[in-house]
Amino acid sequence: MRCGPALTQEHIVKKMMILIVLMLTAAAIAADPLSVSEVQQLSQEAASLFTTQAAAVATGAAAPGKCAAPLFVSLALGRQKGNASMALGPYDRQDTMSLSYSTTHFKLHFTSTGDNAVYQFNVQDSISGVPNFVFEAGAALERAYRHYTEDLGFGAPLSDASYNGGGDGRLDIYFINFGAYGATVPESLKISGSGCTVSTSYMFLENDYSGFPGYQNDRFSPLRVTCAHELFHMFQFALDVGEIEGSGADQNPAWIEMSATFMEEEMYSAVNDYYNYLPFFYDFPYWSIRTGTTRTSPQINIYKNLHMYGSVVWPLFLSRQYGSAIVKNIWDSCGAVPGPNWWLGTNGCIKARSGGADDIRSMFRLFSVWNLFTGSWARGTHYFPEAFHYPRVTFQDTASSYAFTIVPSDSLLPDNLGADYVVLTNLQSVPTGLAVSFSPDQSLPWGFMVVGVPFDTTRAVFVDPTIYDSATALIQIPNSADFDRVLLMPMILDGNGLQGHYSMTISPLGKGVLTPNGGEHLYAGQQFLISWNLPDTIYHATDLTAKIELSINDGLSWQDPPIAYVKSQSRSGSYLWTVPHFLSDSCLIRVSDSIHPAIFDTSNSVFSIVSHDVNTVYEPYPNPAWVQHAQDQGESFYVHFKADLTINAGSGTYMTVAILTLAGEKVIELPLNPKPEQGQAIVTWDFKNKSGKYVAAGPYLAVIKLSGDSKTYIKKFMVMR
Repeated sequence: MRCGPALTQEHIVKKMMILIVLMLTAAAIAADPLSVSEVQQLSQEAASLFTTQAAAVATGAAAPGKCAAPLFVSLALGRQKGNASMALGPYDRQDTMSLSYSTTHFKLHFTSTGDNAVYQFNVQDSISGVPNFVFEAGAALERAYRHYTEDLGFGAPLSDASYNGGGDGRLDIYFINFGAYGATVPESLKISGSGCTVSTSYMFLENDYSGFPGYQNDRFSPLRVTCAHELFHMFQFALDVGEIEGSGADQNPAWIEMSATFMEEEMYSAVNDYYNYLPFFYDFPYWSIRTGTTRTSPQINIYKNLHMYGSVVWPLFLSRQYGSAIVKNIWDSCGAVPGPNWWLGTNGCIKARSGGADDIRSMFRLFSVWNLFTGSWARGTHYFPEAFHYPRVTFQDTASSYAFTIVPSDSLLPDNLGADYVVLTNLQSVPTGLAVSFSPDQSLPWGFMVVGVPFDTTRAVFVDPTIYDSATALIQIPNSADFDRVLLMPMILDGNGLQGHYSMTISPLGKGVLTPNGGEHLYAGQQFLISWNLPDTIYHATDLTAKIELSINDGLSWQDPPIAYVKSQSRSGSYLWTVPHFLSDSCLIRVSDSIHPAIFDTSNSVFSIVSHDVNTVYEPYPNPAWVQHAQDQGESFYVHFKADLTINAGSGTYMTVAILTLAGEKVIELPLNPKPEQGQAIVTWDFKNKSGKYVAAGPYLAVIKLSGDSKTYIKKFMVMR
């Protein structure tokens, strides 16, 4: 099997920077409908943005863009007026190209001179006057056309023969020096009988794929997969151009791009260009499969532009379950209802295909399990057939000693249809098994998977069949010692743009207080999940409240007031506790029935509350930081400077931050911002100088000082626009 090109880190960074430029035009789309002249101007600017990058791509100075179709779709939707669309005709087509080659369904326009000259123009082995490069494009397009119509049952793309300048009705293909794989451009828009926006379209293909990483000696492979990808956009546009979530600069084209990328693999499984984009999915499994954006800031959204191509694994997974025709079924559902509804349509198609046995929630659970077994964890063809070539999924955290508590930061929380992965190791050290106390935001539809991976790769993977949901408080894994690793996978199974908070504690399986249960070293100010699994008799019909208490002297006395009173619907419960500043190595937790205090359990042995040994100053976050996003979001977006502090009982520690240019000019000195009660200091900056104006883009220094600490900490970070 031939692998696709591997992008170096340098190429990836360059790819992201070129995408910033490529998406600027999309951000310019106004909320009101655009005039014909405005659309013409923006479309030409969009095309020129790509072509100006072509020379840099050819020399390796920049990486190519993947697909410009979302950009042109944004422009097309911008020219709609209310519920109607303007049939504009081929206003921006490049009919000046002097040469053409016609197949049954396509007319391919090309030239032999100038920047747009096609690859190896004089190599014409099949038809005189038709370069092999153009001939192969025609063959690849016809091959894909037959598969989409005859095998999958799609209706034909809309013909442009009905208006002046539309030519003979064949689909028009233009070879230009593009700096990207290709683009499909919506042309004449109208409203279908179902109320969806549909359109005729034409296609841009890169004229030579010069400088495309991995294809220096093979220009035909990127041509073939691009033909499959871009032609599928033409079929999409005949069903629903508007299958894009969001509006304006926030438009999200995830489904149109992942399904078009799926067709690359469907048609040319040996090329594997999609491998290039899988890291942007597997590095961020907690992002929704609905992730995709054309916004240019903050920088993390550039990764989200590429995440939707890596999300091709979702339709690849569905096709393994139900056959590739399910992609056709989903697009039919898109074309039946106006507006973006692909993920709702996916749910309906899964139900129909499975006879009601499955839905998007059950399939997303299984999909998340499949995503474990890639790279070095691949297991033959039991999951993705090419999984060995995929990157490994990023783990949220790894535990090797127990009890272990996880409280994810906001940036690592799962979105709707996104999942976290926590791996448990050293399981033989806990022969009695493990208990997981799970505390999710119960307003969201959570799922939770437990997967055991045995030492022996010939043994089957264990997937816990229990359906854990938002009401789950305690998950017991009595056979955890049978496995090399156990994976815990909290995920959100539905919703719109939701991000879910949760915490969990993994501790030895047993009765009574589970965590803390002795030997732990807790830092004053940290958050820790107290969990318990008491006898049923602790709860009774009239009162389901547990009383939680702390002792700092090995049970000689108990702090008053208690830590909390917690209501629970079962004998298991948990409470997220902010550890106080009672420094002691003789601490115990007691949980009792608030009505019958004789029913209680206490930590098996003492644990410690300690201070941080040293001050730890972290790198500024985010870095790079985007001043444009601060201007857009106002008070909700900052650069954060954070330190974990040495805590002395009865006193606080403070942090000051001075922002300087590299030349040493002070931009602003940020005020004191004490957080001694949390064991941390946090200072935020809103990108403004001492005059209250937003700073220019460029490198800056943060000079950080902590009271009681003679050391000066200097951190470098970038501000970008």
